[in-house]
Amino acid sequence: MKATVLRLSLCIVVQCVAICGTVYWRSESYQGNPVGVLLAWPAVWLASFGISHTWPVALVMLFAAPVASVVVFRKRGLFIAAAITALLTLTFCGAGTVLASRATNMRPPANPYPATSQEAAKYSEGYGLGFGNAVTGSLATYCFRPEDETRGYYQGQDDGMKIWNRAFGLREDRAHGLIRRSAAVDGVRTELLSK
Repeated sequence: MKATVLRLSLCIVVQCVAICGTVYWRSESYQGNPVGVLLAWPAVWLASFGISHTWPVALVMLFAAPVASVVVFRKRGLFIAAAITALLTLTFCGAGTVLASRATNMRPPANPYPATSQEAAKYSEGYGLGFGNAVTGSLATYCFRPEDETRGYYQGQDDGMKIWNRAFGLREDRAHGLIRRSAAVDGVRTELLSK
């Protein structure tokens, strides 16, 4: 029994070190919420399909690595279980990194500008940035001009925050109100944002 507890403890410590290292690495290259991306990606992914309260899935997947390593490799050496835990954890965090890079490339479902105009391109670019930040649980202001880029950012943030809130079972109206107030401060007419 003591050996199992020791193995599990070591695997959890190795997992925490792997997560901290990945968060540090991602925080250097990503401006959103790296912890939200790396640890909650299964919940966010399922919430994007309309399923709410999916946060337990992320917890189960995260803690499955040390438990599975201890159970499956109980006859092997202690460091093999720790190495497998580190590998599974880094794979888990790597999938979150892929999700984050794809989230910033999201395109709006509808663009209020003519398809071939420069405003449409700026709106789409701003939408991707806003969506990528919000789907990781990060709300930020974006006070740049012209209005088309800023408007796209806030619309993307509104759409991304709906997914984040669905994953954790939070009320959408609170974040929606925060985004609208922030957009109003930045000079975006809130009636231009879709509801």
